[in-house]
Amino acid sequence: MKAAKAKDKAYTLNDSLELMIKIKPTGAKLKDFRFYWYNKQQLMSFSRYPEINLSDARKLKEETHEYVVKGIDPRLQLTIKKNKIAPQEDKNTTPLFSEYALEWKKLKLKNSISI
Repeated sequence: MKAAKAKDKAYTLNDSLELMIKIKPTGAKLKDFRFYWYNKQQLMSFSRYPEINLSDARKLKEETHEYVVKGIDPRLQLTIKKNKIAPQEDKNTTPLFSEYALEWKKLKLKNSISI
């Protein structure tokens, strides 16, 4: 990691199957996790070097990979973790279409009455 030097163009070093270290021309070293979500390749950036060292990035990659295997979006989990959002008591945290429809209907009724 320390030996990787900046070049004219950004380049990546593959650490393991899904973990990549991206070295930018400015010398910034970013750790990215590559995964597939609904058959589309996604990138999730962990942090700049040396904020998180390589061994911690590998542990974080394993943790996020477990979320992908379970069918949970790791980007959402990381946001929840960073913002310390308490999980909802209901086990089904994904809103149903009917809930969205009711909210939309309430909003439309509210807007039509105020006019």
